[in-house]
Amino acid sequence: PALPAILELLTLVSSANIACGFHASDPLVMDKTVKLAKEYKVSVGAHPGLDDLAGFGRRNMNISCLEAKTMVQYQIGALNAFCIAYKIKMKHV
Repeated sequence: PALPAILELLTLVSSANIACGFHASDPLVMDKTVKLAKEYKVSVGAHPGLDDLAGFGRRNMNISCLEAKTMVQYQIGALNAFCIAYKIKMKHV
């Protein structure tokens, strides 16, 4: 969703699953969303996905368990870096 939609949603919720990239986001959106979540006192959680932007993470992917694990680990680490930068804790995945 566009930033105004994200802002509107954050005024209505107590926690948010933030897309960590690959399937639905990018670093700029993650940064802005974590910043807004802190401002609105919304708990942050990671919503990782497979490298499938065109299929929004919903297509079957021919990848190994190790590839899936490292993709998810990478994305959680990326979101956690934004959380650290804004001095908030990631509460869930």
